[in-house]
Amino acid sequence: MQVSRPMSGLTRGLSRCPESWPPPAKLLFFLIAYLGQHTPVGFTWLALPVIFRGCGIELATIGLLALLYAPWALKFLYAPFVDRFFLPGLGHRKSWILPTRILVPAILSVLAFFPPDRGTVPVFALVLAMNTALALGDIALDGYAADILLPRERALGSAVQMGANFTGFMIGGGIFLILFHHLGWAPTLILLAGFLSFLSLPLFIFKERVPLTERSVFSAINCGTPVNTLSFIRSPQTLGFFILLGVMALVLKTGYQLRFTLLGDMGLSPARIGILVLWAGSPVAIFGTWLGSVLIQRVAARHLFSLGCLATALVAGASWVMASGECRAGWFIALAVGGEQLLMGILMSSIYALILQASAGHPGAATRFGILCGFQHFSTFAAVILGGWMGQTLGYTAVFQILTLASLAFVFPVHQLFQSLLRPLDRAFLSFDPQFTHNTERKSHDC
Repeated sequence: MQVSRPMSGLTRGLSRCPESWPPPAKLLFFLIAYLGQHTPVGFTWLALPVIFRGCGIELATIGLLALLYAPWALKFLYAPFVDRFFLPGLGHRKSWILPTRILVPAILSVLAFFPPDRGTVPVFALVLAMNTALALGDIALDGYAADILLPRERALGSAVQMGANFTGFMIGGGIFLILFHHLGWAPTLILLAGFLSFLSLPLFIFKERVPLTERSVFSAINCGTPVNTLSFIRSPQTLGFFILLGVMALVLKTGYQLRFTLLGDMGLSPARIGILVLWAGSPVAIFGTWLGSVLIQRVAARHLFSLGCLATALVAGASWVMASGECRAGWFIALAVGGEQLLMGILMSSIYALILQASAGHPGAATRFGILCGFQHFSTFAAVILGGWMGQTLGYTAVFQILTLASLAFVFPVHQLFQSLLRPLDRAFLSFDPQFTHNTERKSHDC
């Protein structure tokens, strides 16, 4: 008879499946995993437009950077393959997460040899390849979150996901932009590749287990086959979700990159913009993600998102004031950026909580998450391209005037959307079945 040696507390904790971990350890796992996903995106999404602008590249071309995020928008196309094909010895989700975590640092190391001032084509090609790898890994990671997070953990789980998103943007778009200002292109990219490799180490250790089972919010819609996936996309509830995601992308993301290029055109250096993101932007956004997880459990979604549209009007109005030159004081710039990031954190955390709730409870959780999240990314890069074109054609002031009025116009329609097509999600987090939660928790420990 083989006698096993006692394991240390650390080894025992790492070897247990994440669904059996206590909530803090489970959420820490997803924090580290999502941080590795979003740090490179933060660099290419926030820092790269500033770097391009410093090289004299026009706004319309910078707006085309959003096309490089097409793999994120097309996640619904390959999410079914991520759900179905995997290596049994490695794990359903781990089969996709680990290879992508090896590929991304390798791509960044190659990108270090192609600075944008020598041509944008290699940069575009390599960033597109990196985003493809990141999107594949993100599908598997999102599916794993939907698989193992208990109903009472999902609002906070979405906050952790978006908190990691904004932390990644703070690191990638703030710290690494400052490093670029002092070190240049190649050293910054090599350091970024090394940082991501370090973050990926815990993902090689965890042991994957069987997902939880429950009744889905969209229980009448199945997506276990290609035909049923199409039915899910065509359902009225999913259509309502698509409308919500499109509206939120329009009011939140159309002016997002324009605000940072505006700061550059106002004379702020990349280092100052990086410091602004680091201290006045991302920390507030991270707080906003936690606040969003609290609000979605205490306020009906129709009230939260309609008031969010009203708040985006105030943020767009502040940018309108900056663009017109009425007020460009440092405190006002910090207040405008901080207010935008706070609102972004609240609303995006709430959106992902609803996506997670709508995806959970089905064997094709990653497919559902990929469909909804893919449309969210599609809406985002479409809004950013629109913003780049509008900024080049109309100017900063006119763009933010239009966004102010559009945000106000959507307050009532968003409220009505949750009263009709999205009624199952309006109060999804306001009440859970205690008996169901107890039974699910008991099963999740039986690994």
